[in-house]
Amino acid sequence: CWRILGSCPKSCRLLRPQRVSTHRNRGYHFYPFRKSMVTNICAAMRWYCPVRPIKPVQPGWQQAQRCGLAQDWLALLRKKDAIAANAAHLTAVMIAPFEGEGGFRVLLDDRRKNTVAIGPGAVVGTFTASLAAMALEHPNAPAMVLDADAITSFEESPEALFSLIKARTAPVVLTPHEGEFVRLFGAAPGASGPRIQLARMAAIRSGATICLKGPDTIVAAPDGRCSVMGEATPWLATAGSGDVLTGIVTGLLAQRMPAFEAASAGVWMHACAARLFGPGLVADDLAAMMPAVWQKLKAG
Repeated sequence: CWRILGSCPKSCRLLRPQRVSTHRNRGYHFYPFRKSMVTNICAAMRWYCPVRPIKPVQPGWQQAQRCGLAQDWLALLRKKDAIAANAAHLTAVMIAPFEGEGGFRVLLDDRRKNTVAIGPGAVVGTFTASLAAMALEHPNAPAMVLDADAITSFEESPEALFSLIKARTAPVVLTPHEGEFVRLFGAAPGASGPRIQLARMAAIRSGATICLKGPDTIVAAPDGRCSVMGEATPWLATAGSGDVLTGIVTGLLAQRMPAFEAASAGVWMHACAARLFGPGLVADDLAAMMPAVWQKLKAG
């Protein structure tokens, strides 16, 4: 599944995905096929106004389907304007309204929703933290990706998050940029060497696979494995591109790819899409490039 292109200090390796699942069997059927649920609460807290309409939750959530899923669910607090705005803009992503923590638990009870991503577009605070904790503790044990506001929501209680992660067997991927990394782990990444060391220590401390985003995105597993993205592109330095990465990793996890491989493959696919598009990239453009990325993988 992987080809080594170079080497980094000690156990770190520069990796490129050679093949991931690009086909579906004849027995594939829509209903039982793996699904993911992306949880977002930001849109539920924005309202229409005459001058500035609500911005629907874009662009990351369709990426999970681009990575082979039958359905991608967007969980929204049951607020009329938020649901209407997102439903009008999202045709491939399913809307799943819920009311409070009890309603969110009902969504988690569906075993077909085997992966949950929380963070992009959410609101920093105790409610986001409680939803993440609920998903982490749920007996169905979905694979999870925590990003953006979900990470920052644990700024005051990082050890509580780490305890929840270590208490479960299902995989968890954290995808912080450097600012979010500092908030959660209290250490600022520096040059490439220190970044690798900090990412590896963070993975061991948290029990999660860490995807430390940056010009040389590093993926570190709790067992010490580490990959470095050596084919990065500056075109990804645009708002919303991290949300797209979250969607890609979520989709790969939902296909039962192990966390370290899913994060490493997701990082490569994310950068490949940006390189194929080139200058002028905005986050919305990445979705349109994903079929070309899959063809590139399929060709070897």
